[in-house]
Amino acid sequence: MTTTAAAAGTRRHTGTYPAEPRQVGLARAALAGWLGGGPPTDEAILVASEFATNSVLHSSSRHGGAFTLRAEVSQDRLRIEVEDA
Repeated sequence: MTTTAAAAGTRRHTGTYPAEPRQVGLARAALAGWLGGGPPTDEAILVASEFATNSVLHSSSRHGGAFTLRAEVSQDRLRIEVEDA
């Protein structure tokens, strides 16, 4: 793999949480703290909350599993993903 100047400026956040409704708020708070505030943060938190809630309510993870929230920030984008069972 080659590291470029753009890749060097990329920051990543990962957190894994039990697939329980109260954990969505903890995941949201962790992401907010990591991002640091501002309008893009508000939008990212909303998207992450929707993804995490869908995981908790609609995936196989809801039966004692977990979900993983990942965020990646680079100069021109913010990527949010949630992995579940």
